Amino acid sequence: MTDQPPIFLINLDQSPDRLEKCNLRLAPFAINFERISAVMGTDVDEQTLAKFYSPTLNVKQYHRPLGPGEIGCYMSHLKVLQHIVDNNIAYAVILEDDFKIVGDLNAAIDSLKDIDFEWDMIKLAEYGNRERPTAYEFAINDVYSLRIQKKVSAGTCAQAVSLSGAKKILQSSIPFGRPVDTDYQHWWEKSIEVFTLSPCPIRQDLEFKSTIAAMSKGISLKSMFWRRKYQQLMGKLCNRSKTNALVSKYKKLLNR
Repeated sequence: MTDQPPIFLINLDQSPDRLEKCNLRLAPFAINFERISAVMGTDVDEQTLAKFYSPTLNVKQYHRPLGPGEIGCYMSHLKVLQHIVDNNIAYAVILEDDFKIVGDLNAAIDSLKDIDFEWDMIKLAEYGNRERPTAYEFAINDVYSLRIQKKVSAGTCAQAVSLSGAKKILQSSIPFGRPVDTDYQHWWEKSIEVFTLSPCPIRQDLEFKSTIAAMSKGISLKSMFWRRKYQQLMGKLCNRSKTNALVSKYKKLLNR
């Protein structure tokens, strides 16, 4: 693929099998990528942990403490975003190493050039095999469109992030209290806008066992039941309001 934006692949040093599979999946598309060594949550020292993860914020924002895998995952994404900012990259594609390609990835990435307004984040994959309902959708060319989902899909398997989006996320995410994908579902707190490309060229590979889940064993949810319900209700109400406002903005912008 010529004239491609930078593509970063987050991969643990302990997962060479995943890296090899990623190489095999990207090879037919002639896509070049840069591997980013993922942060191993269990190896983070106390001083660094205190900088990035706030237990106080976690109690306010989430229904249980984050496990080492979730902390490492968030820090890995922040590592890539900082790289984008440090190198003044206009936009880049960020992949986790549990993806599979289900569409024309080259065409999908090329379609980002057809967006005629400034954007922050565009998801290139849904979470698992689930597709979130759409609040509003508009075409960017003859093949692809952008969707504003009624609720942003969970998961961070594949997304494009602009330089301005990376700056906003970094500014609002250190320290953090939620998993990275849940935090992106609260996009208004970061002053970013999140779209989903349609059709999505990538899906999460559910054949891989979750490294994050393996590191989070033993964390109980029962004692956090009512906190979780309250946070879900507040999040739902705020999400509805912010999504409606976002839809209105783009209907006016596009004169539709």
